[in-house]
Amino acid sequence: MNLGICDYAITQFYELFYGKYKDTSLENDADAYAFDLQFVKHEQGVVAPPIYAKTPKGTISIFQAMADKDPQGDAF
Repeated sequence: MNLGICDYAITQFYELFYGKYKDTSLENDADAYAFDLQFVKHEQGVVAPPIYAKTPKGTISIFQAMADKDPQGDAF
């Protein structure tokens, strides 16, 4: 399920460290925020929906239950 999302993330982080941002790094909090915002909007709005559409509801429920727990294992 997460391979498509991972492929997208890897390409974006490659651009950040070795690609178009290599010589013109994110210089301040506003630049970093803009990068993160664009990343999440594209990942959740374009990359993830077709993946989620093909994923069984039971699988999504399992992963959602995992995400709803804090690092200590307690539900929020």
